[in-house]
Amino acid sequence: MKRDTMLAYFMDLLQVSGKELAVEIDTDTTTVSKWRTGKRKLSADSETCRAIAAYFLSDRFSLHQKELDRQLNLVIDGFSALSYGEKVEGLCYLLSRGNIQAIDDTSGREDMVNYQAAMRVYSGDLEGWKLSMEQFWKAALSARPTQITLCDFGDIDWSTTERERFHLTSDYVIACVKRGHRVRIIDILGNSYRSYEVLGRWMDMYMADGVDLNYIIGNFTDAEKGNYYCIRDKLALVGYYFEQKPQLLTYTHYTDYRMLSYYQARVEDYVARSKPVFFKLRLAEHMETVNLMKKNLSVFDPTYMICRVPTYINMPPELLAEILEENGVDRVQIERCIGTVTKRHQMRHHCKYIQMYDIDAIEARLQMETHTAKMLSRIIGRPIYVTREQYLRQLQYVSDTVERGEMEIDLISFRDMGIQEKDVSVVAQAGRLVIIWDDSKYDNLIYSTEPTYIGGYVSYLQNLYGRIPPINKNMDWVRRRLREYVASG
Repeated sequence: MKRDTMLAYFMDLLQVSGKELAVEIDTDTTTVSKWRTGKRKLSADSETCRAIAAYFLSDRFSLHQKELDRQLNLVIDGFSALSYGEKVEGLCYLLSRGNIQAIDDTSGREDMVNYQAAMRVYSGDLEGWKLSMEQFWKAALSARPTQITLCDFGDIDWSTTERERFHLTSDYVIACVKRGHRVRIIDILGNSYRSYEVLGRWMDMYMADGVDLNYIIGNFTDAEKGNYYCIRDKLALVGYYFEQKPQLLTYTHYTDYRMLSYYQARVEDYVARSKPVFFKLRLAEHMETVNLMKKNLSVFDPTYMICRVPTYINMPPELLAEILEENGVDRVQIERCIGTVTKRHQMRHHCKYIQMYDIDAIEARLQMETHTAKMLSRIIGRPIYVTREQYLRQLQYVSDTVERGEMEIDLISFRDMGIQEKDVSVVAQAGRLVIIWDDSKYDNLIYSTEPTYIGGYVSYLQNLYGRIPPINKNMDWVRRRLREYVASG
């Protein structure tokens, strides 16, 4: 018997008439006839197609279930073992394929050994990667909100690669979460792949609502190296590279259900093996940062701190109050800010702080008659301005802090040291805590208490600290420079 479409095939297999199906899904027999003959195509994403698939998989056809499973297993490997929801999705995919080609009423189906997946291949280094990514993210942005998972196991060395790559990826991820997608990023942490070295470049992406970052420890086999990106039930991207010739990158896009099922299962296995790297803290009350530090930081171990310029934390309370009052801040918010500063000053007396400031940024700010305090502005919710005279008093306070031996301050050129591209600030202590934030987005920070990641990050900071020229760490030289800055006013 000739069967024109997948729908016709399953209707014959289950002995369902057009009238019966029309009544079941609340439509007319003419519409069913058009689907059955292929004059009108079913959409896999439609509620109608899901209703038909659910009907075919219902207990109504329990006597035919064994034969139905046998036939579907010929096309969708392991169909019988899928969950009910996955079976519905798989059957919807087949019903939307139109003309029947993969199934007939013979057994064995030996030709399925030579099954060919629907795929598209991109190759080459930057251009191949770029074209592949553009097509992948175009598909993501056109899809209904769903789960997107990015498993990146070293196909790109983000610590040395062109800026275009990570900017493009970051922009697409942020655009997707704004459309309602959830994005999971699974990274690998090991001796040769250290994503924390470039974390500052990815701040906007990591801090976005809807983005989760996990990690897997270890060195992957050649078969696993590369990347596996999945848009749930829509597209799988698989990238491979050849170590001896890294320019020979290949990116394959799979859209058929069989390969999607395979790679989605593989990706979910990576997800199950992974652990969270970061947690997010949206600060409705900025004292939460102080509480986080108080809970986790040890009073004995070195605490590395990186900021481009001194923030409101390194101000005397009376100066902070003056600045906020002049900017018209209400008393409640002023008291909260002063409370935060007071607590942080108390912690400074107990922890061994190693503070790194950008000498170029400090000197550039000295040339401004007025500047915007980014962290304070984010906390208050509007621009907070600081005059040059107030800034000089802040530098005097920092100088006095060094004179009292309360903390080590290193004045270095971030540009010369290759530190960060944005206004990213860091607090890190080995084995305890890493806190990272963008000064202009201080009410939204990310932190990690995961020892493996902290260990790598602090090792990176220790190496960075070791590369600082001795003169920049000489406290006599630092005191003299700070006194010169204050005197310049």
